[in-house]
Amino acid sequence: MSRTPASDTLPRRQEAELIAAAAGVFRTGFPNPQRIGCPPQETLNAVARKGGGTAEGESILEHLTCCSPCFTEYERLVHKDKVSRNVKVLALCSSLLITVGLAIWFYVSRSQEGVRQPEPTIVEQPPPVQETPAPPQPPPSQYEVAVIDLRNRAPVRGEQQPAGEDVVASLPARPLELSVYLPIGSEEGQYEVQILREADTALVTARGSATFEDRNVVLRLKADLTGLAPGRHLVGIRKGSFRWMYYPITVQ
Repeated sequence: MSRTPASDTLPRRQEAELIAAAAGVFRTGFPNPQRIGCPPQETLNAVARKGGGTAEGESILEHLTCCSPCFTEYERLVHKDKVSRNVKVLALCSSLLITVGLAIWFYVSRSQEGVRQPEPTIVEQPPPVQETPAPPQPPPSQYEVAVIDLRNRAPVRGEQQPAGEDVVASLPARPLELSVYLPIGSEEGQYEVQILREADTALVTARGSATFEDRNVVLRLKADLTGLAPGRHLVGIRKGSFRWMYYPITVQ
């Protein structure tokens, strides 16, 4: 059987280890404290950037193999040059990305401007209905308390005012809250009251309810005497459909 010839190339990992070991030897194995035969810094910079393509470059590379200080400086310059190139490439890529992004943004903006947005529909609202303010209400009348005592008084005959007859009460010409003490023997119930000056001419009419209070039958009602002329008048009182009973009063 024939044998396959062994490969002349080293594995990549072993090759890297060999190069690293050689570099370690070049860094420390050839000290040159007097820096004999060392090239100027500018020349070393040029070789680090461009390589040894010229006769001078080849001579300098050969010098690096026997001068550890120059080899260390050469490594530093090569690394610096690689970093600078990478930075330039990154800057170029960033510029391209920014340019492309601006171009896309400009295109999208112009496209959106070309599409006309529909104008919003304006809905006219009807004018608000103005409510008519309610007319001011007159202030409530202030009722004055007044009393008519008929417990020991007899009614006059008819509707004529007898001359010289004593009046049963003197009432002011204003809204009154009346308490009428009815004659003894009167009954509870609903009563009608009139204030008049002449027969069959009632100037004020009111109604109220009479109740038994502390052995008296008291009729309580409200009557507005505002506008009555001062002088003698009659107060007429009756219960239900009974006949009227009249008593003389004065209005002040």
